[in-house]
Amino acid sequence: MLLKEFCAENMERVPAAYEAGAKRIELCDNLACGGTSPSVGVVRAAVRLCREHDVTLMAMVRPRGGDFAYSADELQMMDDDIASHARSGVDGVVFGCARDGHLDILAT
Repeated sequence: MLLKEFCAENMERVPAAYEAGAKRIELCDNLACGGTSPSVGVVRAAVRLCREHDVTLMAMVRPRGGDFAYSADELQMMDDDIASHARSGVDGVVFGCARDGHLDILAT
């Protein structure tokens, strides 16, 4: 089975995505810079809507655009965002941590 996923920058296109057959939504903000963490309010609204339509919701966890090498402060922000997304009811989170062109296993 082919799973259709849609990367939504906000709530505006979520209904069109599931109406077009998307079964998973990756919710983020600021796609122009590669995507950042969406707000709590947007996540909660998306959770409600996706539950009504049996669509899996993944939320981006990224404190800023640019590279994926994060400071200790940024990693704490990411940890806080993951906890917030979990409390909001998302199905999962999407993130990446890299350093010197390799997966940053410790940060991940």
